Amino acid sequence: MSDWEKSKEQLIDELATRHQRVIELQQLETEYQQTERALRASEARLAGILDISIEAIISSDERQEIILFNKGAETLFGYTAEEVIGKSLDMLIPEHFKLTHRQHIQTFEKSGETARQMAERSEVYGKRKSGEEFPAEASISKLHINEGTIFTVVLRDITGRKATEETLRSNEQQMRLLLEQRNQELEILLGASQQMVGDINIDDLLTNVTKAIVSSLPQAEAASLWLYDNRTDLLVARAWSGYPDAIMSDLTIVTDRCMVGLVYRSGTTHNFVDVQNEVTYDPLVRPGLDQIRSALGVPLLAGKQV
Repeated sequence: MSDWEKSKEQLIDELATRHQRVIELQQLETEYQQTERALRASEARLAGILDISIEAIISSDERQEIILFNKGAETLFGYTAEEVIGKSLDMLIPEHFKLTHRQHIQTFEKSGETARQMAERSEVYGKRKSGEEFPAEASISKLHINEGTIFTVVLRDITGRKATEETLRSNEQQMRLLLEQRNQELEILLGASQQMVGDINIDDLLTNVTKAIVSSLPQAEAASLWLYDNRTDLLVARAWSGYPDAIMSDLTIVTDRCMVGLVYRSGTTHNFVDVQNEVTYDPLVRPGLDQIRSALGVPLLAGKQV
């Protein structure tokens, strides 16, 4: 084979190699474009999720500078994202809570946890643009990347819940005193009823007790009295005020279900602040009772017997 033929063959081989390389580069370019489109679509979906969330979602870097501030956060704090991105997270935290917050972040960063409820350690507070402070329920997570650690906090304003808790606490003692008084009246009347059975209607008497509870407690809209039937091992709705008769008539509950059952089993007072999120909430007990938002349950004791 002549030198020319060898050179020609080498040139053809080199052209084939380069052609294959061009094909590989084109494939890589196609894959890169597909990956970039998928990434943009994923970012758009994430942005959509963040924007429709009613909860405040805030991310910060290791320096505690804000890098993400969703629509929920804008609504909750009163700032726009443009006003806070790149700024210190301290602008959203009350002065008296800043040291506690920094300590919490440092402890969480060193821990092996990836997420936790912040209120497990202490009360959590936020500060709006107006300067108003509010209690919050918050969870925090962390993500380690090459550039450092990203912290993301999800917050919910619980001002309404706190107000409900305070109302229930303030009502509890008043209700206890009222029920003690009614118990004494019942004992007197029941004792007298042994001599005047025909003159006393127990159902009317118990209904009047529920009416007195509703009229005596601020913000109370309804009340009911339940009696335990040891023959059937059921709790029976005996008297009520503020509830429709169609819902309460003949209503019975087994003792291991619902709020009423919990109060009966424990023999202690319970504040049910957010009824539909309580582990004891049972919407199947009777349609029509699913509008209850908060409740106070108090056992009536005869000696130590509920």
